[in-house]
Amino acid sequence: MTAANDVSLNGSSKLQVGGNNVTIGNLISNNASASGLNGSINDGVGNFQGVGGSSAWVENGSSVPGKVTIKQTTPSRYEALWDVTFQDGQPVSSLVDNNLVVGAALSVVKDGAGWATMTLDNHYTGTTEVKAGILQVGRNGQGDTGAVRAGDAPGTIVGIGAYLAGTGVVQGASVINGHLTPGDLGGDGMGSLFFNGDLLFSSGSVTTLQIQQPSFTAYDMLTAADLANVDTLYGNALTDPITSSQHDQVVVNGNATIAAGAVFDVVLNGYNPRAGDIFNLFDWLAVNSSINVGPDLRSGGESGFGLNLPILGDQFRWNVSQFATLGILQVVEIALAGAAPTITTHPQSQTVNPGSTVTFSVTVVGSSPSYQWRKNGSVINGATGRTLVLTNVAKAAEGGYDVVVTNENGTVGSQVATLSVNVPIVIVTQPQTQLVSEGADTEFSVTVTGTAPITYKWQLNGVDIAGATNSVYAVTASVSTMGTYRCIITNPVGTVTSGSAALTIPNVGPVQVVTQPSSKMVVEGAPAAFTVVGNGQATLTYQWKKNNVNVAGATGPTLTIPAATTTLAGTYTCVLTNYFLGTKYTVTTSPVQLGVVKGGDKALVLAYGTKTTLTTTAAPTGLQFQWRQDGVNIPGATGSSYTINSLQTNNTGVYTCVVTGQGGAAVSGATTITVFDRAPTILLFPNSDLPAAIVSGTYSYQVPVAAASYQTPTAYKATGLPAGLTINPLTGLISGKPTLSKATPFLVTITASNSKGSVSVPVNLTVTSLPGNHIGSYVGVLPRHAVLNANLGGRIDMTTTVKGTYSGKFVLGTTSYAFKGILNADVNNQRYALGSATVVRKGASPLVVSFKLDRDTNFMIDGSITDGTFSLPFNGWRNIWSKAAPATVFAGTVAPVGNFTFGLNIPDDYQGTAANEDIPQGTGFGAFTVNPTTAALTVAGKLADGTAYTSATFLGPDGQVAIFKTLYKAPSLGSIVGAMAVVADVVPESNTLSGALSWWRPASTNPKERIYRLGFAPLELTVVGARYTAPVAPNIILGLDPLALDGAMLSFTEGYVESPGPVPDVVLTVAAKSKIIMPLAGGPLNPRKTTLAVVAAKGTMTGSFTLVDPDPMDITATKFITRKVTFQGQIVRDATGDKAYGYFLLPKLPTVLGETATNTRTFSGQVVFEAVPPPPPPDPEP
Repeated sequence: MTAANDVSLNGSSKLQVGGNNVTIGNLISNNASASGLNGSINDGVGNFQGVGGSSAWVENGSSVPGKVTIKQTTPSRYEALWDVTFQDGQPVSSLVDNNLVVGAALSVVKDGAGWATMTLDNHYTGTTEVKAGILQVGRNGQGDTGAVRAGDAPGTIVGIGAYLAGTGVVQGASVINGHLTPGDLGGDGMGSLFFNGDLLFSSGSVTTLQIQQPSFTAYDMLTAADLANVDTLYGNALTDPITSSQHDQVVVNGNATIAAGAVFDVVLNGYNPRAGDIFNLFDWLAVNSSINVGPDLRSGGESGFGLNLPILGDQFRWNVSQFATLGILQVVEIALAGAAPTITTHPQSQTVNPGSTVTFSVTVVGSSPSYQWRKNGSVINGATGRTLVLTNVAKAAEGGYDVVVTNENGTVGSQVATLSVNVPIVIVTQPQTQLVSEGADTEFSVTVTGTAPITYKWQLNGVDIAGATNSVYAVTASVSTMGTYRCIITNPVGTVTSGSAALTIPNVGPVQVVTQPSSKMVVEGAPAAFTVVGNGQATLTYQWKKNNVNVAGATGPTLTIPAATTTLAGTYTCVLTNYFLGTKYTVTTSPVQLGVVKGGDKALVLAYGTKTTLTTTAAPTGLQFQWRQDGVNIPGATGSSYTINSLQTNNTGVYTCVVTGQGGAAVSGATTITVFDRAPTILLFPNSDLPAAIVSGTYSYQVPVAAASYQTPTAYKATGLPAGLTINPLTGLISGKPTLSKATPFLVTITASNSKGSVSVPVNLTVTSLPGNHIGSYVGVLPRHAVLNANLGGRIDMTTTVKGTYSGKFVLGTTSYAFKGILNADVNNQRYALGSATVVRKGASPLVVSFKLDRDTNFMIDGSITDGTFSLPFNGWRNIWSKAAPATVFAGTVAPVGNFTFGLNIPDDYQGTAANEDIPQGTGFGAFTVNPTTAALTVAGKLADGTAYTSATFLGPDGQVAIFKTLYKAPSLGSIVGAMAVVADVVPESNTLSGALSWWRPASTNPKERIYRLGFAPLELTVVGARYTAPVAPNIILGLDPLALDGAMLSFTEGYVESPGPVPDVVLTVAAKSKIIMPLAGGPLNPRKTTLAVVAAKGTMTGSFTLVDPDPMDITATKFITRKVTFQGQIVRDATGDKAYGYFLLPKLPTVLGETATNTRTFSGQVVFEAVPPPPPPDPEP
């Protein structure tokens, strides 16, 4: 499930996490809906809820911990009532058997911007996290965050930006990083929220407390002078019960910690202050407080303190002296010594130009006034004098300014003065050059913005044009009106001159500049170009100059600079030349500037009160600089460097320098400054669990710290990390691939520090070992590929280790490549482990080998070798056999153990010598013996053209056998490649072999080659074979009867053996101990002198026959050609029983002019050694 899946739990239903980390969308209980309609009850404020009581559960239900994340995305003002019971549940749970707190812990995460309420007494023992939106714990005092636990046991964390509200009970130790708003209605209501454990208000957290009525009113403690009675009176306040009609309250049944930087906002909810009113806002067993509450007596409305109070007015004051220790506020009354201040002269509104200095002032009558200036209602820090001076004002300074004046007798505010800043002229559209025929009408125009009034004055060649005072000037093209036009524009801020534009008649007269190049201001490394448009009698020549020195090769209308540097910055011009009526004319463009500023971002984390200097490098000289913080100009920071002598927390930000030249502005690289004034806070519970890891799995975990910039760490450290994992000392990112695991978690201590202090948190990290089925030796066959292995195929061998490392080699044709790396495992999906390695090749693109290991099948799948253009897919398998797990199912137990023989049959479509003279017709063969302990084997055999081959490998988990061998000699290399498999039978001695091998013999470049010189395309040979067991006396080979005469025969076919006859076929006797008895050589039963030898233990056969035939090329018919031919083969069990299959190589008799007995082609034929078939049954009598 994902956050896209909403879950509805209606009557008698249950959602089980099952020891996993599960994320769902909206949780809707008891027929409620996200719209608040359709079977739900809308309570008038946007709430929706189920129509009945709870009979639904969300539980873990497992023996291992689980977590449910609920991404509630219902509208923010709809209250989603989680009318379900959250519990750990039993490892095997049901709706009937519902004993609680039996399985491992369930943890609950509230995510999403919605508002959700826990309404019931819950029983889960894991943690609660509020990541986003509002989690309301309890409603009308009913509801909690799980089972009761120790006060310092992990409880609830409220994330930055998230809200915790309600009137229920929060169990365990809690941390507030975001917002705490007691009371129902998502915190809009009032009430008491109970914390049954320790509570930390971290720096940056905000707690909002509403007050409407006091906890208690001490009528005999009305003024500040009555504070002597504080203990007795506060004692009453501490014991009085608090109701939701009085005020918010936070009750902590444990130790409270208030960090410096935590904020508490007190908000009036219809309250009218009375002297003696006491508000018991907090109730805790003990407190460690670092809050700055300000002076004991406060009027309210002040800034700069951790306690923000509303203004009481008149003679009333807040007594805050007991807030940090007892959580109590009191309203007291002071004696007024005089009158409140009176403003006699208010600040005045002003309209000024940018860069001006503006002064606002106020005149006050009254004793000991203090001042606080504001802009648009917000306090201006440090503006506490009678006058407010603003220097170098910009448009951003516009707004309404007023001042609040206070003395001990009251507060008064001034009238608001408005500051308006004129806008200087900005040219939006420049005049454009006009290239028109003589006598044609045209016009020049300019478009600007800026504060009115705006005036225009056009010039031709620098001289004012009478009456040309509009934004558009019309003119008729002639020799007298040709030239350069520009416009002078003025407003209250100042005067701006437009760019120049020419009026030109094409290809007439001396050279002139039609369009001037324009200046450029760029960041170093960016391209820049200057272009000039000239006009005049052809042909024009160009020469660009930098600082009056010719730029080599720059002789075109455009000068291109691919990557600007500060060295290339300077002043550029272009000299244009032509000849008109025999006279040389030259004109030089207006100088333009190339300004360059260095880029490059960096980050600085610096301590409060230290000094830092920012510097930007730019060229040429004469540029203007303006430093900015977070995009806002810093007044007075107009040099190439900017120094902050004593860093404050408000100096945190992103600093850039806007460098302005004749070509506009460019922004330097950004420097991010973070200022800290206190030690960091790590947002982890002690002894909590980090996300689990797995050996060789990519791991990445960012240590969570308080987001407040003033707590930023400058260094991180982690001790106890497993080998393969490291922590970035600057960023706190734990990453890498573990190479070590153990049965118990690694005990890791994480430390974050800066110069103000450090914090360390012990945590647990569980590293799972790599599954055993990923570890071992692998082999795979690579198919033929015309580019990657020259159509020869190949093989891959690899070994993996318990550390997740792997090494191996793959062979592409004749070239071997080594590779190594570390697997990429996934702790959440341990079935697969991935690998990818790059092999660098000299003079060629690198090769990338990738694969996936399957734990459940012991296969290497989805393999690929690619050079970036072509890819070669492959699969492979792991050696699973050992002494503890022998391959008996395949190797058998009868001697010779693990012995297999097979034959290699050509396709039916290629059988017959006469029709397929380029295809060997014999039967290739092979044999191997499987070591039952290691499963190692070496295949050895011969192909039908007499070529020997071998392939050493091991037996795969399903009996696979890999075959790859290059054949023949360069440059005519061929190969045999493929795989076969042992097919297990109920009785291992009955196991068979099947599969297919690809055999390729390319054409030979040797003109004397007699055996298949033309070669053949890859042939698919069918593997037919089985387990071979040597006969044990009195049994003999082929299952023959040792007492029978003439029980076996040799048959020869194809290879032109049949012509001229007779063929060398013979019938023979196999006697006891598999002794071969042949007919008399040369006799009538063996005219071709056929011989045979059999090795029964191995099942091999060899022999020969001799053909003596007339020479067809001898016209005298007196010459004979003798051809002695050998044959060989292998006893193989097929569907018809045991037979020996093999081949012979027979030179053909010469038949055409030029052929002799020594240069004719040699052909392969088939030999079969088998039992003589029984005679057919006699025909039935008529």
